[in-house]
Amino acid sequence: MITLKFGGTSVQDLSAVQRLIQIVATRGGKLLVVTSALAKVTDQLLQAVDYVRVGQFQSAEHLLLKIRDRHLELIQELGLERKSRDHIVQQFFEVDQILRSLDTIGEVSLRSVDRIVCLGELSSSYILAQALRSSGLRTQSVTTTLGRGGSDYSAAVLGSALDSERIEIWTDVNGIKPNYQRSFTSAI
Repeated sequence: MITLKFGGTSVQDLSAVQRLIQIVATRGGKLLVVTSALAKVTDQLLQAVDYVRVGQFQSAEHLLLKIRDRHLELIQELGLERKSRDHIVQQFFEVDQILRSLDTIGEVSLRSVDRIVCLGELSSSYILAQALRSSGLRTQSVTTTLGRGGSDYSAAVLGSALDSERIEIWTDVNGIKPNYQRSFTSAI
């Protein structure tokens, strides 16, 4: 077994997903694929929560629709079936209702933030699974999240638990960089 973890930039748009599919298709044997939300989506979902916290539900809803439309555009570009579109629309509708409820009661809990923010990973992993299937690759989907920034950790824990031969973290950074990866110009 090989564990492949793809960060947000690895699933950010059509060309990134096509590269990801090519990488997965060239691997032999059993694979565990771990994915992040599309690039910037987690930050945008947290921004939507912040809008609700300060009584700006309309701004939160506008941002949520923008995020939803980005996912729907990716589904269309990938040529996925209508059921994929319907599934994503339903997920975003449910989060919209949560945001609306939080705005009404005027309170945002950590649990509600978790429920909202996981939409990014849920949506990207669903779209990726559908794209892999439509490319003729067999998939089995299981969704779990460990919170913000947890997908690298998830890949390591799951890869270890499944006795993976290796764990590969696919990102937009070449090499190993200490501290915050975009703060340094060169990699080790």
